[in-house]
Amino acid sequence: MTGQAAPDLDGYELSGKHGVWIIAEPDGGPVVAAFYTVKGSPGWWRGHSRGRVKQVFAPRAEPPAVAARFLRP
Repeated sequence: MTGQAAPDLDGYELSGKHGVWIIAEPDGGPVVAAFYTVKGSPGWWRGHSRGRVKQVFAPRAEPPAVAARFLRP
């Protein structure tokens, strides 16, 4: 997925590959979050969202679902 609006992301765009994902405002706007898979720890994702470091456990989740969790307050 590259630069596509994803459901449940309030219009933000999700792009990424190789386990690293970026959530940004549409049309090249500012990045609001970034996250990545944790090598050697299946199901764990780490990243930064709206000024905070986050870690999420989401086994078998696809990146758009993980992105939605990173955007939650």
